[in-house]
Amino acid sequence: MIRITVAICTWNRCHLLHKTLARLAEVGVPGGVTRDVVVVNNNCTDETNAVVAALSARLPLRLVVEPTPGLSNARNAALRHAVGDYLAWIDDDVLVDTEWLPSLADAIRRCPDAAGFGGPIDPWFPIEPDPVLAAVFPSLRRGFCGIDYGPRPVRLTPAQPIFGANMAYALTATRGLRFDPALGRNGHHEFGGDDTEFLARVHARGGAVMWVPGMRVRHYVDPYRMTLGYLRQFSFDRGRSATRMAPAYDGPHLWGAPRWLWRATAQRYLQYATLRFTPFRRLALEGVREYEVTRGMLAESRRRHRGAPA
Repeated sequence: MIRITVAICTWNRCHLLHKTLARLAEVGVPGGVTRDVVVVNNNCTDETNAVVAALSARLPLRLVVEPTPGLSNARNAALRHAVGDYLAWIDDDVLVDTEWLPSLADAIRRCPDAAGFGGPIDPWFPIEPDPVLAAVFPSLRRGFCGIDYGPRPVRLTPAQPIFGANMAYALTATRGLRFDPALGRNGHHEFGGDDTEFLARVHARGGAVMWVPGMRVRHYVDPYRMTLGYLRQFSFDRGRSATRMAPAYDGPHLWGAPRWLWRATAQRYLQYATLRFTPFRRLALEGVREYEVTRGMLAESRRRHRGAPA
């Protein structure tokens, strides 16, 4: 018997959570598999609890409350409450394919010694994004976590990430591991990287991570995430995340940050400032993207230099 706990961490998106749970309820449970679903309420102030109660007749649901804000804290709560042999993660804004659970179960049977499994994540755009923004910001084009490594099941390399919107791990392979609270989404900050940093530690233990093509989900992209304002903040936060995960720089510093980073930030700002009022919109937006990334790296470097809390 394969026991699978499905974990969904949520924060104030009860309308999307309802769609996610309703679709999950439509997925058949294959023979030889038991499934339960843990919803982690990460300090929600909306109708999340009512949504879970409404769907409890259709799914074996358990509600866990994690009052400390932050996706990593919510994911760690799910780890503490998992009761299966495997813990499968989906986001509160995805629609799973009808073959999602059967495909995962088949992969577990084929590769019982594997530490992890991941599948395709397709963007779910309620409206089409601005094509220029989508071209300049690859994260938007992919729906922020879109991946597809092809139609064949293969063992993934450490350079091929899987993401929290659609991943599963054997609990025996992840015993003692926790998601880093300094990473991951926290409120409106898109720090990110908690899932890939966790994956890196699974690989460091020698764990095999398998690609499961039939384990497919669609990930909702809210229209507000398709705006330049959001994409600038997203790029800034990802620059901060990259610096948090990188080792400290030992070279020359100026005002608490590497000198090269000051120079790169200034160069990218000049590119943006020079082109913003010209017809070369795409080049200007590329400058904005790179400027926000380096600005985030600069801010995080200075915070780390001061020893301020993350």
